[in-house]
Amino acid sequence: VYKGPDLSKVETLTLAEAQSVDIGKGERMPLLSELVDVCLKAGLVMNVELKDDDPKCVDATLEILRAKGALGISRISSFRRSALEQVRKKEPSLPIGALYHPGFKTEEGKLARTPAPEDFASW
Repeated sequence: VYKGPDLSKVETLTLAEAQSVDIGKGERMPLLSELVDVCLKAGLVMNVELKDDDPKCVDATLEILRAKGALGISRISSFRRSALEQVRKKEPSLPIGALYHPGFKTEEGKLARTPAPEDFASW
């Protein structure tokens, strides 16, 4: 789900504020539980990207997937390896995917390169 340019700082908004923004054609930001329902109904496989490695976030996400019976159609991805490690411990059969980006812009606007972890491809 694309959050749109108006929600670039979504973590600073309340749920009501985030859902009040038009993300295109009158659509509002759906809840994860609503997206899960759509994917289950349509027989789609979901890639759920964890943006945070806070255990509360990981646990809440997994609880929604469990409660909806959606673990079998789900994959979890994240740039945060600690989030994926939590998923592995709590739901070992759930496929995970480590995301990686080789660089980022510094505050000065320069591109900084970060080498991939040695075990990235095999982890």
